Amino acid sequence: MADQKYSKSSKTSKESGKQSRSTAVPFLKIERWLSAHSVHLAYWIIGIGILGALLLFNARILETDDGLYIEGGYHYAKDFFGYYFTSSAALYVMFLALPIALFGINLLIVKGFSVIFYAVGLYFLYRGFRGRVSGIVFFPAFAVTAFNSVILAYASLTFTESFFMMLQSIFFFVFLRHLDKETVESENIRSNISGWLSVGVSLLALSLTRNIAVSAVAVVCFYFIYQGKFKNAAAVTGAYAVCWGIVEALKKILWGDIIVSQYGGQGKMMLLKNPYDPNSGQETLAGFVDRFFVNSQTFLSSRFLEILGFRSENSEPNVLLTCVVAGAILFGAVRMIKNKEKSLLVMVLYALGVSMATFIALATSWGQPRYIMIFTPFFIMTILYGIHDLIKKNNTPLLKMFYVVVTIGLLGVNVVTTMLAAENNLPILQKNLQGDTFNGYPDEWANYLRLSQWCADSLGANTFVACRKPSVSFIYGRGKKFQGIYNVPSTNPDTLLQQLRSAGVTHIILDNIAGTVYRYMKTIEEKYPGSFVPVNQMGQNQSAAYLFIINYKKVP
Repeated sequence: MADQKYSKSSKTSKESGKQSRSTAVPFLKIERWLSAHSVHLAYWIIGIGILGALLLFNARILETDDGLYIEGGYHYAKDFFGYYFTSSAALYVMFLALPIALFGINLLIVKGFSVIFYAVGLYFLYRGFRGRVSGIVFFPAFAVTAFNSVILAYASLTFTESFFMMLQSIFFFVFLRHLDKETVESENIRSNISGWLSVGVSLLALSLTRNIAVSAVAVVCFYFIYQGKFKNAAAVTGAYAVCWGIVEALKKILWGDIIVSQYGGQGKMMLLKNPYDPNSGQETLAGFVDRFFVNSQTFLSSRFLEILGFRSENSEPNVLLTCVVAGAILFGAVRMIKNKEKSLLVMVLYALGVSMATFIALATSWGQPRYIMIFTPFFIMTILYGIHDLIKKNNTPLLKMFYVVVTIGLLGVNVVTTMLAAENNLPILQKNLQGDTFNGYPDEWANYLRLSQWCADSLGANTFVACRKPSVSFIYGRGKKFQGIYNVPSTNPDTLLQQLRSAGVTHIILDNIAGTVYRYMKTIEEKYPGSFVPVNQMGQNQSAAYLFIINYKKVP
């Protein structure tokens, strides 16, 4: 435990005299206090974090994925073994089936589960790293993670982030405890099969929640290979393979021929130069290299610093800031290597390895904070560790003051940012809880959702409506199925019309959220005028949403 480890350091320092004490353990009095109050402080931080998640609670649907998972959970709840989620990894969607089966599509309850995942994730983050790093390094990183406005905002969204961060923390809790037992290469692997299998299960859970997390297996193998423990690398690979094989066999038994590879759809999209335009062709090797560097700048210099509150939203990438952030992380990692901090090294290798894989896989237009947000506690801990270790080697007042300013600055900015976000969110949340469902949406979003709801209430059961955000329309349409138009796959109007006809589409919603549906309809209308007949409209001017019926009689 941290308390035992650093208490021992304190006693040694005391016996060696005041000067050696300050050199061995910087901020000794604070370290002792943190050691004595570690558990209570952690619970207080988690409790305040939960309060923050409730104050920033979002009772609305923000993006396609936010609704896509709920729609998938609804289908699992209705027919668990007759449906399989194919858009991405399915584990999180299966979990959503539970509250939906019990309470229906109740956004407050479904989103409440994300808050639970957030809290459990914090608990295991504390349990996993307690005793493995100085309290004055861990607790600032832990508190920033708990109080961060972006993480708290995602704590009530039905994206995978809160669920994944929980599984991520559980993985480190399981793996680091197992690592304590597997300390020498000569140890008989077979004597701790249960430990290796638990590591395999935790890694599998990550990859079943987020496709890119399969790279964590490679990271763990590299970690053991770096130490020359080749048997351990083989053991973790074997454990993961066994767990994966069992799950794949169960999927085949339970779902039969309806299952497809969770990597298929996203893998094909990743290979496209433009994921919204299949005609753009596939990415080249040089394109992937360019994608990595562009995304590195976007996420390190912009999104990561935005999450921490040091840059405004959607800030422009900056090469210098990218170098500063990357340098600070790498500096901490190097200090961990030099100090043989094995448990912390696997943490930073994981964060760097999976984030680098993310930078390669993501199209440069997908630079959302959530893709880097999940590594926030690890990057902060690594940066603070580097500075703290530098103080241990060069215990000067200036360095200690710098550390104090950095930690207080991090905490202060995050607390203030969260309080301001809560102040802005509470009036909207209050109205949402009072039944004003569309309050807080931009006008174009609200009109689109109202029209989706109107389709469910006013159109017959034999109608099928195409739109830009089918999963979101599904939720506000009270379970009515919608057909998605995500891109314009062809410039041939006959091909586009045939696509609609084959799907049985009778109506189409034209929105002002994106230009995809407009371009789709325009391609058809230019060749076959009058193909789309107005039926209804919600809103006015630029924020309006329109419903058309497709007049197939106009088409030869």
